[in-house]
Amino acid sequence: MASILRILNNHYQNIQNKKLKASLLDAFFIFTYMNIRFPILFFFIISFFITNSYSQDSLNLKKYREDQFYFSGNYVLITNNSNNLIQSDFSNKISFGFIRDIPISGNGRWAFGIGVGGSYTQFKSNLDFQTGKILSNNIKTTRFFSSVIPFELRWRSSSNFIYNFWRVYLGYQINYNLIKDDSALMKWNNTLTLNFGYNTWNFSIGYDVSPRTISSLTEESLKRFKLLTIGIVFYIL
Repeated sequence: MASILRILNNHYQNIQNKKLKASLLDAFFIFTYMNIRFPILFFFIISFFITNSYSQDSLNLKKYREDQFYFSGNYVLITNNSNNLIQSDFSNKISFGFIRDIPISGNGRWAFGIGVGGSYTQFKSNLDFQTGKILSNNIKTTRFFSSVIPFELRWRSSSNFIYNFWRVYLGYQINYNLIKDDSALMKWNNTLTLNFGYNTWNFSIGYDVSPRTISSLTEESLKRFKLLTIGIVFYIL
């Protein structure tokens, strides 16, 4: 195609250089050349963008995205060194959110995740978070919502054609707890997470890195009040 254009262009330049009155055949040639070069140029431009888009799509097939929406249900355990602190009945935590999956390896099996989510936590104990004191004969229920910013380092055994696979996700969460200003609970705390499993069923473990109680509590052991969560997490898309 390029050689044909070169021949046509040379013949066109010869006609221009001679400065002669063009014959009927030359006039037909000029008309044809001037009208055909733009469609050919347009064809090459379109072909370039199609080829480039196909290459990018092929790369995206290798660096596919997985597990961007999550939902989990967890059992909550209070970890504390105080012998007077008692946990009662079933305590639970429900989490949900979106994590943007960012592949960092050529085959897409390693990825980094960052997102936004929320959680609802409920547990019962004899610690009064309004006063910061342990109750002798009373159990109180503590409930609160949290805004969550999760980070994850992800590994999975999947590919862009394999949909049943193993996964191991190590995470770090920044939590903003929606609680009252006079509560003994901290508004900000951090949590380490580990999610692992195969296909649909995946186990979830979370443990507070920082305490959930304020430092002004009178009993020293209550200043190290943390939560351990154990449950199941589901991923989609």
